[in-house]
Amino acid sequence: MGGHGSTVNSGIEAARGKYFKVVDADDWVDTQAFDALLDYLAGVDDDLVVSPYTKVYVDSNQEELHHEFQGVTPEHHYTFDELLNITQHTLGMHTMTIKSSILRDNAVRLGEKMFYVDMEYITYPMPYIETVSLFDAPIYRYRLGSVGQSVSLESYLKNRVMHQNVIYRLVSFYQTGKLKGIRAQVVKAQIQRMINLQVRLYLMLPDTRQGKKELLAFEATLAPDFKREAPSKLVYVLRLSHYRLWLITPLSQAF
Repeated sequence: MGGHGSTVNSGIEAARGKYFKVVDADDWVDTQAFDALLDYLAGVDDDLVVSPYTKVYVDSNQEELHHEFQGVTPEHHYTFDELLNITQHTLGMHTMTIKSSILRDNAVRLGEKMFYVDMEYITYPMPYIETVSLFDAPIYRYRLGSVGQSVSLESYLKNRVMHQNVIYRLVSFYQTGKLKGIRAQVVKAQIQRMINLQVRLYLMLPDTRQGKKELLAFEATLAPDFKREAPSKLVYVLRLSHYRLWLITPLSQAF
């Protein structure tokens, strides 16, 4: 079984519609808003249509609207660079409805047998997106708070090698030079956030010797572009001390 990446890859190969949207197995869509999105898609030709989504916390029975597009005018047609200059960050996978041809014609394929490939799905099509618009209704309903989810801290710790490998793959893609300007800036910033999380995971390991061993191996393989600028004060201090501060427990809680 190839996991999430394999499922998305198979979907890209099988897709025959104009647009493509990923809905994870444990999530769902608001059917009324989705019907409205279909009507909107029938009348536009943007490479990408984005929309807010709803976080549904099943453990507390709470909901939260997640809107990444403050300052973006709904149903206005932007260039992709214009949108990124407004938002100043990469998009969330749950916001995206993208032309199937962009994924298919550019051989967009995600890593298989691993979690955390959402960032690959977000990043790999970015060189080919030219036009985008906002459909301002929460389509996607993102389930959170379930035991064993890949985004839980316990899962991140258990599957930290998968997260590490996704970082390596994203860095390799960044180094191809396919991303320019604001596209390269927001992807680099996202990778740095992932690097910061990875370092924190090593710090949280009960076996501190193993944690430091894994960190040093990880840092040794990072490209210079991602070592010149530390992604956080925590990583900056660790690098500045040549990792001698590793065993100071409060350090992991200081920043």
